[in-house]
Amino acid sequence: MKIVTRNISRHTGSALLVVLWAVLILAFAVAMVSHQVALRMGDTAIEVRRFQAQLLADSALASMDRISKESKADASPFPITWRSKAFELAGGSYRLEFQDEQGRIHWLKTPSPVWHRLLTDAGVSPEQTDSWLDALADWQDGDDARRLNGAETTDYETVMQDRRRARNSPIQNAGELCWVMGGPAILDIKIKTAPDADPVPITAISTTHGDGKININTAPAALLAAALAIPMERAVQLARLRSGPDGIQGTADDVTWTGIPAGTVAGAFVVTSSTLFRVRGVGEFQGQIVVREALASKWIGSGFVLLDEPHTVEEKSHAAASARSQFDEGTR
Repeated sequence: MKIVTRNISRHTGSALLVVLWAVLILAFAVAMVSHQVALRMGDTAIEVRRFQAQLLADSALASMDRISKESKADASPFPITWRSKAFELAGGSYRLEFQDEQGRIHWLKTPSPVWHRLLTDAGVSPEQTDSWLDALADWQDGDDARRLNGAETTDYETVMQDRRRARNSPIQNAGELCWVMGGPAILDIKIKTAPDADPVPITAISTTHGDGKININTAPAALLAAALAIPMERAVQLARLRSGPDGIQGTADDVTWTGIPAGTVAGAFVVTSSTLFRVRGVGEFQGQIVVREALASKWIGSGFVLLDEPHTVEEKSHAAASARSQFDEGTR
């Protein structure tokens, strides 16, 4: 009988050990499931807050006429960048930001002498500039005739295997510039907007929107030098003069030119006020911030009119990065 009892005890101990392991495994599985559920609930909460922030950003864009008038910013010209105060709504806040789109150089419509002066100051050789401008023109024209320094379909066949033809129509967005022969090298250029300023990507002072006219009341010194055909030192003086005695752009003592400054040379592509702006609605809700951007036009005596559908800034950046990535893949 003792032997039987000992065997029963041994079997009972083994069974308890198996049960214990099963309980531990089950507990671990429950913990993992609970963790995943908690993560998903956290992600859902973030998505909800982000959606609320987007609604607030869109509310800012929908209210831009009212906000600009209440803030006494409904006059032309605007400063280079203008921001409204924050407005509280539904547990969050929103504000507006305006940037003058005509304070930038136009990739497609600004005359080539202006581009030559700007890129020369950035250290680009005249030959590289000629090649870029001719290739850019060839990309958009309606034929396959190659300019002296340009590039047409036959040239692209040897470089980009998945892009057999030039577009032969106007570029639709800045991200497409990397597909043009020589484009990636140009897009990598950094411009010193002033002698004491840090270099910025050329994309920060360029645009594919508008009529190509540069507003000398909002353009940085580097563009003033290129547009007015003056030395950088003179352009810096003019830029400082615009800011008035306090030296701060966008304050009450700013100087606004109504004509071309004396001692400068400019053509019909230079203006002193703008009608095209990049407007951003910034929404914030419980730590989540969403920026929605669109182009808007404004004529003297009229309100702002959105020219395109608002998009999230990250979406636009992703589209440009995607275009560049596709170019890189196509040239390997």
